[in-house]
Amino acid sequence: MGNLPATAAEVQEAPDLSVYDWSTGVAVQRYALMEETARTATSIQHGWKWNMKDVPCGLHAGVVNFQVGGKPVVGNAVGQRVRIFLQRENGKIIKKHKTIPRD
Repeated sequence: MGNLPATAAEVQEAPDLSVYDWSTGVAVQRYALMEETARTATSIQHGWKWNMKDVPCGLHAGVVNFQVGGKPVVGNAVGQRVRIFLQRENGKIIKKHKTIPRD
């Protein structure tokens, strides 16, 4: 999260991340809590690990919801989209991913 008020200390609770199928809008992951990894006066970095095991192949986009000074901020797009696909490696089919820039 960037461009926060002069004091990022107003952000107290961890944001949550939801991931949606880009084509259908169906949520494939809802409200996963993120972990704070760094903070400055006007920004906070968060990390999150996503298990793609049960996520269908396709193009997906993440959305973050958080609060600043008690006011909700919803629907912030997360960086790039991610394409999940199957690939054959060493005779096995495995699930892989790559990032796709936003339009």
